Amino acid sequence: MNTDAGSNAIAVTDEGRFIGSEAEDTQFHARLARHFAREIEGTAMPAPPPEPVPPASMRPALRANQRTNGPQAPEDLVDRRFRKEKVIGEGTLGMVFRARQMALGRSVVLKEVKAVFQLASYLRRDELLLRLRERLESSASLDHAFVLDILDQNLDRETPYFVVPLAETNLRSHIDTSEDRRLPASAALRIVAQVAHALVHAHERGVLHLGLKPSNILFDSAGNVRVSDFGLATLTDRTSPVDSGSLPPMVVGGGLVPYLAPERLLANGDYEPSTDIYALGVMAYEMLAAKLPGRRSPMPSEVCDVPEAFDDVFDKMTRDDQNERYASARDLVKDLSEALPGEWVGTSEDALLRVDDAPPELSVPEAVSASRAPTSAAHKPPPVPSD
Repeated sequence: MNTDAGSNAIAVTDEGRFIGSEAEDTQFHARLARHFAREIEGTAMPAPPPEPVPPASMRPALRANQRTNGPQAPEDLVDRRFRKEKVIGEGTLGMVFRARQMALGRSVVLKEVKAVFQLASYLRRDELLLRLRERLESSASLDHAFVLDILDQNLDRETPYFVVPLAETNLRSHIDTSEDRRLPASAALRIVAQVAHALVHAHERGVLHLGLKPSNILFDSAGNVRVSDFGLATLTDRTSPVDSGSLPPMVVGGGLVPYLAPERLLANGDYEPSTDIYALGVMAYEMLAAKLPGRRSPMPSEVCDVPEAFDDVFDKMTRDDQNERYASARDLVKDLSEALPGEWVGTSEDALLRVDDAPPELSVPEAVSASRAPTSAAHKPPPVPSD
């Protein structure tokens, strides 16, 4: 813009165009000149058009193992503490992942609690979370060689989760992959003894499992049992008369029906230690006979090489009437120790396999039936907590 203060003409140059006017009021011309100057100087230059985005087919694809420089995807990193690596199972509660604990660099199992909220629509989310918190805290209070630990949990998020140690295998997988779908008698009976010791510890601390089945009987690297998921089977059970009323029984997440004691199928069943003992008896028979027991099934000693004295123990474990079963797991251990070789059952120390006893290359069924070699002083294991 050009202005001549000594004349009454105003010239405004705008992209080569000339604007002029004649007037006698010089102050007016000065104000008008300043106004045009501000208008022109304040005009923003038009933004350049955006660069065209090539179609997806022309963009270079990321390799499968190539990560972007952006933040980690939420589905991979949980609470900035655990990185999910792969799905290893799917249960009634939700998805089960093999994960990496970032701070310690160790492999763990992360269980996301999601599906259960859809199954138990008659319960509010906060009620389910309260139940879950109580069950996890009860399970975490157990400290025994044959009970799986609870390492961590976070229930105060959209998808709650809890974390347990990684076990590479479980009883279900070994039954399914064993020859004729049965385990060697020595292996099966040692597993029964170890689970019985775990139940003694839990029951005497007021914790019932109520969902024992082969898939939650896990094994460590030496072939020892690790019982998992105490109390989670009844997470969605109806507990009050108002809830149950005339509604049918609910066994959501309660394990597979063949392993459930008769009272577990009732809407208001009376759950006791004998409920878990029944499930253990059913699993014992399946390991020995390669099938589930029925009312006319032969006794264990008739289908495999076990002492006849075990028949009476099995029969008392699996009676339909709770009052005719073992009242406590400690009573069961006592009878097992009389029916089976004492070094297997007498105490947790006797039933425990050492890493030295079971070479890593052996499978679990072979490991649990391996002979218990004397332990050298240099490799003497730490003492095992008593029941």
